[in-house]
Amino acid sequence: MPRASRYFEPEGIYHIIVRGNKKEAIFCREQDYLIFFNLFQKKWEEHPLKVYAFALMGNHFHLLVEAFDEPLANFFQPFLTSYAIYFNKTYEQVGHVFQDRYKSFLVGTEKYLKEVFRYINLNPLRAGIVKNLSDYKWCSHYYFLHPKEAPVFLDTFIFNLFGRTHQERVRYYTLYLEEVYGEMEAENLEPEDSINLFNLNYLAREVCQEYGISFNELKNGKRNFNVIAAQMEFAKRAKEQFSINYTEIAKYLGKSYAGLIKNLGQVRK
Repeated sequence: MPRASRYFEPEGIYHIIVRGNKKEAIFCREQDYLIFFNLFQKKWEEHPLKVYAFALMGNHFHLLVEAFDEPLANFFQPFLTSYAIYFNKTYEQVGHVFQDRYKSFLVGTEKYLKEVFRYINLNPLRAGIVKNLSDYKWCSHYYFLHPKEAPVFLDTFIFNLFGRTHQERVRYYTLYLEEVYGEMEAENLEPEDSINLFNLNYLAREVCQEYGISFNELKNGKRNFNVIAAQMEFAKRAKEQFSINYTEIAKYLGKSYAGLIKNLGQVRK
């Protein structure tokens, strides 16, 4: 049976995640990153995308891109194939280099766009790959600080929103990243688990603000009507916006799966 076509929104902004097959490395040495850049640029010249942020990790990578009229598959399928051919030839192996198809998440609001932008640029630090983010050359963060070295496909539109001069942009962009340093811990999570946790935390802040409750109340607080209503709204959005299953949502909220489903049923009545 053929795979279902992906939903595609022209001029939509997407968070793209691609990971190695069986969690294996897709970048083993510096040459691999450079070849990745080179192949990506060649495909970008044929099918231009706006690339607002990227982070190349050991066994996966993240991109924040804006598509034009062509489906993303027209870019990513041939690009990923070209890199897989290079990788298999270089390391004398056969078989899949990447696990399944790339994952794409439509970025629906300006507020969420800024959060995803920050998430991607902080990824090497969050994963514990580096202690100083500014030293990591395989992330867009480095090139925002060193624009003369940036690959031609990197679009600085979002970064430029932080100020009128480069010095001002670096200052306020850096402050924006530092806003979450205190709550950020080194993660040892798979890419999908990491992005789910990021999305759940984002929704939690949003719902807590709307319902006038604290983060602790949402997760472990007294079960009054307002808290339960906030939890159900949170669960609904997590399911609808990010396709996170109720088992994971219940665990995040400190509830049993049965308890969550029961509360959802009561709210719907």
